[in-house]
Amino acid sequence: MDVHRMGVAATLLVASCQDPNETALGAPSAGDSTSAHETDDEAEPPPDDDADDEELAGDCATKRHVATDPRVLFDVEIACGHTMFGAYGVSVAGGADRAYVAVSAFYEGLVFEIDDDDVAALAGAPSWPQQRAVLTLDSDARLVMAGTPDDADGAVMIATHDGAWTIDELTPGGPEHRVPLDLDADADGNVLLGGSALQADWRARRQGGAWSIETMPWIYERGETRMALTSDGRTLAVVGGRSDHDAPWTTDVVIGDAEARPIGIAVDVEPSLAIPVAASTMRQPEDVPQTVVVTGHADGIAIDWIGPEGDGRVLLPDTAQRVDPCPEPEDPWNGCPELCDDRSRGIELGAFATARTEDGVTWVAAVLSEMDRRVGYDYVCDELKGNCSCDGFHEERGSAQSLRLFAVDARGQVRMAYAHALAGTAAWGSPAVDVHASGTRLTISVIAESTVSNETNRAVRTIAFETSPHDRTKQ
Repeated sequence: MDVHRMGVAATLLVASCQDPNETALGAPSAGDSTSAHETDDEAEPPPDDDADDEELAGDCATKRHVATDPRVLFDVEIACGHTMFGAYGVSVAGGADRAYVAVSAFYEGLVFEIDDDDVAALAGAPSWPQQRAVLTLDSDARLVMAGTPDDADGAVMIATHDGAWTIDELTPGGPEHRVPLDLDADADGNVLLGGSALQADWRARRQGGAWSIETMPWIYERGETRMALTSDGRTLAVVGGRSDHDAPWTTDVVIGDAEARPIGIAVDVEPSLAIPVAASTMRQPEDVPQTVVVTGHADGIAIDWIGPEGDGRVLLPDTAQRVDPCPEPEDPWNGCPELCDDRSRGIELGAFATARTEDGVTWVAAVLSEMDRRVGYDYVCDELKGNCSCDGFHEERGSAQSLRLFAVDARGQVRMAYAHALAGTAAWGSPAVDVHASGTRLTISVIAESTVSNETNRAVRTIAFETSPHDRTKQ
C-alpha cells in the first residue's frame, strides 16, 4: 500500500507509480463494426518487450511501446524533465506517415515529430510556454500551429511548417487575453482557427493563402464557443450556455452565417465540454450527418447530430463523469475531513476528444479513471505563525486509468473499438487527451504517468491507429 503526503492545505494528491509494463485490455476485432464490446479486465499483460528508453535533446526521453493489436501502427511515449511538463494539455496532428505533438511546460513549449522509426523535437518550432498550442495539417500536409505567446501583446500567432517556419500574426481589436481552442483544415486549402477572449470569441480563416479574423460577440451566459469546418468549408460553431441563472443549460449550433439552432437536450448541470466534430476530412455518402456535437454530461458522453433524416442522439456506455466522493477542507480552524474511501469511477472533467474519419464515422477518445484509495488529512498547526492547515495524503490501493476509443457510425450504432491501460490513476492536463483524423487513420495523444526511466512523473503517449481493416500498413 502506497501512502502519499502533500504539505498543503488542500486536496493536492499525487498518483502513485504503477508497473511500467503495458497492460492490454481486451480489444474487439477490427471487423466487428456493429455491436458494443466489453473489455477483458482479466487479460494478461503482454510480454515486457518494449524498446529501451532513448534520450532526446532538452532533458527528454522516449519509449516505443510494442503493440499487440495490429491496428496500432506505433505507440510512443515522451517524457521531459521540464517543470510542469504536460500540465497545460496536449495537441496532436497526424498524417499518413507521421504525427506531430505539441506539449507545454512552465518555461518552454515543445513540438515533436513521430514516425514509424524515429522521434525528434521539431527544429525551429516556436516555443510558447504555459499554454496549449493547437495543431492541424493543411491540404498540403503542412503543419499549422497556433498560440498566444505572453510577449505577443494580445496577438494570435500562427506558424506554418514547410521545411522552414512561416509566422502570421493576427490581432482582432486591441490587446486582450485570447486563447486558441480549435484548428481545422479541409481539402480545398481552407484553414479555420477559433478561440475565446475576455469580451468576445473570435474566428480566423485562411483562404487563398491570406488570413482574416473577426470577433464573435457573446450571445448569453455560456461557456466557450468551439468550432470546426463542415465538408463544404463552412464554420460549424457550438455555443453552449443558458439565458439566465435559473434557466437550464442548452447547446446551439451555428453553421456558416445561419441562425443558431438547438441540438441535444437541455440539462440542469453544466456540461463539462461541448465540441463539434469536424467534417472537413470526410468523403462520405450524402446520408451521413454533417452536424455532429460531442458533449460531456454528468451521466455520460453524448453524441448529438442533425442528419438528412432528422436529429439523433446516443449516449456512450460507461462514460459518466467521475465525481470525487471525498470532501475537501474548508476552514482548518474547524478541523479536517475524516478519512474517506474513494472508489469512484468515470471520465475526468473534459477528458475526451473527438475526430471523424473519411467514412463519416465519429470517434471519441476518453480517459476512464477507476479509483481505489483512502483519502485523509493531517491537522498541522504552526504555533509561531499562529496558523493551522489540513495536509492531504492518500493511501493508494489499486487505482487505475485506461484509454477508451469509441466509434459511432451514421446510424448511431456504438462500439468500443479499442481499450488500453495507462500508467497512473487519473487524467492530467487540460485537455488530457486529443485526437486527429487523416483518411482512415487516427492519431491519439494522452497525458499519463511516465514509464520512462528519466526521473519524470508525467509523459505524453501518442498512438497511431488504423481504423480500416482493409488499409493497414502494419500486420
